[in-house]
Amino acid sequence: MQPGQRVLAVCTGNICRSPFAEAFLARQAQLRLLVGSAGTHALDGHPATQQAIRVALEWGIDLSGHRARLLTADLALAADHLIALTPVHARVAESLAPAASGVAIHELDVADPYGLGLEDYRACFEQIERNLEALL
Repeated sequence: MQPGQRVLAVCTGNICRSPFAEAFLARQAQLRLLVGSAGTHALDGHPATQQAIRVALEWGIDLSGHRARLLTADLALAADHLIALTPVHARVAESLAPAASGVAIHELDVADPYGLGLEDYRACFEQIERNLEALL
């Protein structure tokens, strides 16, 4: 990833995994990336879960102002890099931004902590951090 490139993190609801990935990438100031996030089944305007907000604070990340947005073709095509949190998200992204569009899709496999406990959120966020550091 190069400075100034647009990166979009994608999960299902855009209330747990992708907001954390977005905020984690935004903290990598030396990269000067333009980051965002969206969900394949997001309800526009919904906040991050309380568990996500609480656990993200352990990383020094504040998700309290985050609001979900639905992944659209326009969002997908505007990105240089799309980080799909699971193979299913990657397939949806590929349908919106075909290979010919030039969007690089990075497929991860991070389990959804939605509805689970704080330890599950911690494990999820640790996995996202490891995966993103490997990508960078």
